Amino acid sequence: MRKQPVVLALIAITVGVSLIAAMSDPFANAVALVPHDVFRGEVWRLVTWAFLQWGPIGLLLVSITLYKFGGDLLDAWGRRRFTRFVAMIVLVSGVGSCLLALPIPNAEWYPLHGGYAIADALTIAWALQFPDRCVIVFRMMPVAGNQLAYGTLAVTLMFVLYWGLTPFAPDLVAGLAALAYMKRPWDRLTPTPVTPPSPWAN
Repeated sequence: MRKQPVVLALIAITVGVSLIAAMSDPFANAVALVPHDVFRGEVWRLVTWAFLQWGPIGLLLVSITLYKFGGDLLDAWGRRRFTRFVAMIVLVSGVGSCLLALPIPNAEWYPLHGGYAIADALTIAWALQFPDRCVIVFRMMPVAGNQLAYGTLAVTLMFVLYWGLTPFAPDLVAGLAALAYMKRPWDRLTPTPVTPPSPWAN
């Protein structure tokens, strides 16, 4: 199915911002998520960080994820819901990362970028939206549904354990936000309305 323009626009913006950042350090510094600068009032960073990805391999992987998983979700959800989901992931991850930086020494100065964080969120959402569809890991292991969703989160946690929370805070928050959105535990707390029987029923 032909991918809708919103997905192609997300890819184009991500590629454009990342390439400009690769050629201009001042631009890269201006769009990265730096918690200290956000707390000083540079709130645009809560959005621009999501389109910044370092390195050609990372940029390629993020673009493929946006095209495949983002495109499938857009086709299933429609433009409005898909756009709300992406906006929620970007803002929740940005704000959450800034808050997580507060108790960690020097973390508020660490510049964060969001390509992998958005890709993780889309992967988790896609896996739970299409539980019967598989991806092949390492060309040999099919993974689908909850395995892919929780596996993606587990890999993020492994990176956190090895290299610390600071550089992977957006990935962790984005993954947890996507999982919460798809599982929606609050739906289970809402009682199903009961229609009273008709007084005319036998």
